[in-house]
Amino acid sequence: PSLHNQTVQKGEARCHFNRSCVRCCMHWSIRSGQSCLEPLMPPPVSSRGRLSLLSLGLALIPVMTVSTHTAVQHPAGAGASTTATLTAYQPPAGAPTSDLFRVLIAQPASATVVGPPVYGTTSEARCTEVDQPPTSTWCPHDHTQSWASVWFSGAPVTVTVTTTNPTGWGPVGSVIVRPQAAAVSVTHINATAIQFTLQPSDLGWKLSVESPWQLAAALPGQPTIVKHSLMLFADPSNSGIDPGVGDGTLRFDAGFHNLGGQMPLGSNVTTVYVAGGAWLSGGFITAAGSTTLEIVGRGVISGTATRFLKGPSGTTCAYNGSFCWSLVNLDIGEGHKLSGVVLHDPPKYYFRTYAANVEIRGVKLLGCWPYNTDGVVTGPNGLVTDTFIRSNDDSIKLFSSGMRVSNVTVWQMTNGGVFQLGWWTSHSQTNISVQDITILRAGWSDDKSTWSNTHATNNAIVDLRGPDGDAGSYAIADIAWSRVRVETPTLGGGFIRVNMSLASGSVSNLRFNDIELQAPMASSVFLGHGQKLPGWEFTNLVVNGVCVSSASTAGFASSPPDVHFDCSHPETIHVR
Repeated sequence: PSLHNQTVQKGEARCHFNRSCVRCCMHWSIRSGQSCLEPLMPPPVSSRGRLSLLSLGLALIPVMTVSTHTAVQHPAGAGASTTATLTAYQPPAGAPTSDLFRVLIAQPASATVVGPPVYGTTSEARCTEVDQPPTSTWCPHDHTQSWASVWFSGAPVTVTVTTTNPTGWGPVGSVIVRPQAAAVSVTHINATAIQFTLQPSDLGWKLSVESPWQLAAALPGQPTIVKHSLMLFADPSNSGIDPGVGDGTLRFDAGFHNLGGQMPLGSNVTTVYVAGGAWLSGGFITAAGSTTLEIVGRGVISGTATRFLKGPSGTTCAYNGSFCWSLVNLDIGEGHKLSGVVLHDPPKYYFRTYAANVEIRGVKLLGCWPYNTDGVVTGPNGLVTDTFIRSNDDSIKLFSSGMRVSNVTVWQMTNGGVFQLGWWTSHSQTNISVQDITILRAGWSDDKSTWSNTHATNNAIVDLRGPDGDAGSYAIADIAWSRVRVETPTLGGGFIRVNMSLASGSVSNLRFNDIELQAPMASSVFLGHGQKLPGWEFTNLVVNGVCVSSASTAGFASSPPDVHFDCSHPETIHVR
């Protein structure tokens, strides 16, 4: 094919794109610390986010002019599958990138090498906004989060990650790729470069690359915190695809787009497309008259430019350029879809909707630092699947009947519950399913492991905080968790923390099947026994490699009197 005869030049290196070039390009890039890639075709240029029909009547959003195409794709070589594809996108001018990591990914079957951008965000600005000093234990000023994204299918890829850390990655064998249950084998190429291989997956990969130099020094009573994290997302090629141009479609092509705050989306907008390589500064909210909306793509929606909304700020929903509750708010309408995009550094929650039948699929939530950066909440019959959530408050609020949560990876920071059942004075929800969950880390510290003001703190895998000082009412029943794996030991949080001491009603028939904890979680506490907490069951609850048959061997501080443990049906817990 003609593309194989084209030459890509970077500095003094020259490579022809064929199979042997993949190894040549990677080795040169590792030595030089640069990418040997250049676009093979003139890229289209975007100067505006545009509507498919001017009759929609929404303002056009001016953006910086940048290239929209940086994915380097080639026909498969002889004997290779014609479906082998690998894609990445260039970062737009104005998007924050990391100076700690570089990523290079090769797919020999398609003779493709890409150097996806490594985006980065730092903690200093947000921690200052919430009045935390540089030495704060829960919001220090010198931490970073970095991530890179690619899309591939049809054949394996080889990932090379280099670091600019002066001492490199550290000793051979010291780098871990989580989840460890995924068994990703890491090879040290040299002091600053590591390499591993990923197979195609319909569910994609959500991986954390960790080494000793990235960790913060653990303080007494504090867990080990990753000071400089790096996430790699590798999604299948059919995710976040372009829906095309049609009536009611609002498109944001590659480039930097300033939305001027939280953009209202009325009934004349049915689809928002955020292209790969697009960085949207601002958020979205469904406005009066909105019916069903889909937000889809491979780009980033970021709240970095908006000051963090402390206390009650952000709850007034005034449509005045400020944010109502969350970076993306789809409260109005029903049947909405959020697919493929990254939600980054929210000024409060990441995503909120109490609309019915909402679907969240293949989304990444990361870049937060303060409290109140909750993950997702949906209305009745909501679906959250194939998603990554890093939050510093409640990651998933199970507040609505009929919710389904599956194949989700969570990085819980120093505050909040992974699954929150109730915070306000009353909740009523039933028939909820949670399955195939990986919790990479939870950063709870000892200082929040006790009881305060007669109600539980909210630091737990499964939490019901209870009414805040008054007698609430709860009717929560029939929730099942299946195949949940907690990757790392935790200090301050419990597996379950439930407070029904002040409330009336009950939390009944909660079932936990095939749960794996790396260590006992002694702060698991149940307040309000007897009729308030009936019908709880634990089947194959594995703690430190051993199935436990009682609350005491599980390390729970207390439990309902009729809780049932069953170890007669052991099952290996797989990471999906």
